Amino acid sequence: MKKLNLILMALCLNVLAVPAQQVSSVDNNFRLNIHVSEGVDDSGYLIHVFNHDGKPLDRLANLPVEEKECSFTTYLDDVYLADVVATSPNDSAWNHIRFPFVPNETAELKVMNGSSCLSGTGFYRQWIRADALVENVRNNHTEEVTNFMLTNYLKEHGSEEGCAMYYLQNNILPLKTMRELIPSTVWDGRFKKIISMFYVPDDEDIFGKLPGFEKHEDGSITINGKPVKKIVIDGKVIHEE
Repeated sequence: MKKLNLILMALCLNVLAVPAQQVSSVDNNFRLNIHVSEGVDDSGYLIHVFNHDGKPLDRLANLPVEEKECSFTTYLDDVYLADVVATSPNDSAWNHIRFPFVPNETAELKVMNGSSCLSGTGFYRQWIRADALVENVRNNHTEEVTNFMLTNYLKEHGSEEGCAMYYLQNNILPLKTMRELIPSTVWDGRFKKIISMFYVPDDEDIFGKLPGFEKHEDGSITINGKPVKKIVIDGKVIHEE
């Protein structure tokens, strides 16, 4: 299976445990089970959850690995992007994995000789199926065939949140293509705020539905045939000739 993105990091281990009152009996609980294989000397994992503006929330955990496993459960009122960071016996952090934490789901993270594989319930099954497809296609086909197959898979499975988020987070296709193939039920659904971290709309996304709007090959914009020299939204210039 395709290796998840690993990023070297240096973090301080002065973190807070998740308060017990954050764990609830309702279905919004999120569960993470980490399984560490032989050959990996991880002593623990840091859990770091981000708010929708990219800032860290006050929901952190430091999980010790016992007999090659550790688990984490917390209540979530929404979907969040999160980091799972492996720590070594000398208290340095070195392996960083980022993926969405989804309420009422269980994620299974298998760490194998420095690489990681994410699976689990509903959302994460969709994620791993897309991951496996992408790895297989990229390893066995030409670039042209690969692009065709990856595009076709998203056409068929873009309504699956796990598939859509995997494609977006890993930049599997050009953003504009993914925007066209992922239905609005996903794009404007509960993952909307997380998607905004990966996708920056262009002029056509913002104004494309306006009557008479047209963007030309040279980058110029006209509305009802009249040139538009400058567009400003909330004090920010998003188009200027």
